[in-house]
Amino acid sequence: MFKFSLVLFLVLIGNQLDAQCKRFYQSCARQAEGYTLVSQYGLKDFKSGEEASLQLPIHENIFYNLTLCSQENLGEVFLTLHDASGKMLYNGHDKGFSVNFEAVNTQTLTVKVISRKRSDLEILPVGCLMLSIAIRDNASSRSN
Repeated sequence: MFKFSLVLFLVLIGNQLDAQCKRFYQSCARQAEGYTLVSQYGLKDFKSGEEASLQLPIHENIFYNLTLCSQENLGEVFLTLHDASGKMLYNGHDKGFSVNFEAVNTQTLTVKVISRKRSDLEILPVGCLMLSIAIRDNASSRSN
C-alpha cells in the first residue's frame, strides 16, 4: 500500500509540474520584432546549479535571435554560445536574456543554458525554462 501511495504521490507532483510549466511556457512565448519563430525548447525539472546544452545548426547570412526565459526561483540563468572547437563566442552572464547575431558561415553551435547554484538555499529550487529560436534572413533585413 505504501508503494502505491508513493507512486501516486510522485505522479501527482509530476502532473502539477507539467501544468505549471505549460502555463509558464505560454506566458514566456514572445517573438522578437522582425523575426520568425522557428523553435522552442522547454525544460521542466531544471534545478538551480544545473547546465543543459543543445546543438544548433546555423546558416550563413541568417540573423538569429535566441531568447531565454526562466522562472525566478531558479535564480541567475544565462546562456553561452560555443563553436565546434569549444571556443566561447558569447557569454550572456549579466547581459540579459536575449542575443541577436548574424551567422557569417554555416556551422553548428553549442548553446549552453547555465543556472548558477543558489548558495542561500539548503534545498535547491526546481523550475521551468524555455529557449526560443527565431530567424530573419538577410534579404528581409535590407528591406526594413
